[in-house]
Amino acid sequence: LNNDRKIGLKPIAIVRRVEQKAELEARGAIAIASSTEDVKARIAEITGGKGVKICFDALGGGPVASAVVDSLQLNG
Repeated sequence: LNNDRKIGLKPIAIVRRVEQKAELEARGAIAIASSTEDVKARIAEITGGKGVKICFDALGGGPVASAVVDSLQLNG
């Protein structure tokens, strides 16, 4: 995550529990807790409504993955 910022990326990490956010934020990510936050709305807020260019789903599907895919930029 730390290298992402060096090359101009703004990593957004999605976790289930609020308790998991602090560690990721300490590593330079913007963290979203899917159990308490609207993932799609938060991504829109973070990106100024532009959406994300790249997404990576380490868990493999579900409603959070759908929200992230829906948040991809056109041609993202």
